[in-house]
Amino acid sequence: MSRHNLLNTALRLLTVLVASLVIVMLAGTSPPITPEKISGIDRYLQFDDFIFCGAQPKNELALDELKKRGIKTIICVDGTQPQVAAIQEREMNVMHVPLGYGITTSEQRMQLAAALHLAGHESPIYIHCHHGYHRSGAAAAIASIATGRLTHQQALDRMKRSGTSPAYHGLWKSVRDTKRLELHVIEALKPPPTALPAMGMVASMLKAEELMDQLDPAKPEKWEAQDAAQLADVFRQLRQNAMIESSPASFASQMTHTFELANALETRLASKNKHDDLMAIRNRLAMSCQACHASHRN
Repeated sequence: MSRHNLLNTALRLLTVLVASLVIVMLAGTSPPITPEKISGIDRYLQFDDFIFCGAQPKNELALDELKKRGIKTIICVDGTQPQVAAIQEREMNVMHVPLGYGITTSEQRMQLAAALHLAGHESPIYIHCHHGYHRSGAAAAIASIATGRLTHQQALDRMKRSGTSPAYHGLWKSVRDTKRLELHVIEALKPPPTALPAMGMVASMLKAEELMDQLDPAKPEKWEAQDAAQLADVFRQLRQNAMIESSPASFASQMTHTFELANALETRLASKNKHDDLMAIRNRLAMSCQACHASHRN
């Protein structure tokens, strides 16, 4: 082979190598999926061609907006019950598969697969949690893998781009552990309910105490954002408990204050704030719980 031909061959190989490297680099740095703020929904984004994810619809105007955008099914993965009657009045389907912030159970993963299958492969679906960052993206990824809609890599990539924080290890592990289900298995699954009741007052309080124990002041290096997130979720649901209406106004105020502290702890844990800052919030949270117990339980 002549020197000229060797040079041309080398240049062609170099071009192919550079192009391959560019493709790999682009694949590893996919841009974030840009969320919108629409009427009554703080965070709304497109996960794939027919799945949309985001925050809890705040009111009926939000449901009207979803219907206008062609949404046929709403899958709620928040602990709070969806607005079933209002959703059904707008001729949309609704299913409730509440998730925590840790590892999902096999039953929850199968329910998500059943929900997505029932919604239809080419029917616009809205999957929402409360804030629209973590659980909704994870739920969309789990359901997409289980039904064969996306590969693991595609689902994990879209989950990352949709804003699910790496601090929620359990959600990421749940997606990685999800297996594709055979069609006959999915078709045999029981449809998820339209709404599941929230935990009762006593059960919620016990769960809150358990989570506070997880946030052990002697071991701040072991604190997990998912525990603080679940704690905030428990207090948010307690604020909506019917018993609050028959309790003194001071109880509702105390519950709101405790929720805000738990929410702040979650946000700062996910942002990896300094231990001193986190400990100060955790101490205020413990004092708030003690004050509430002293006034309304003890």
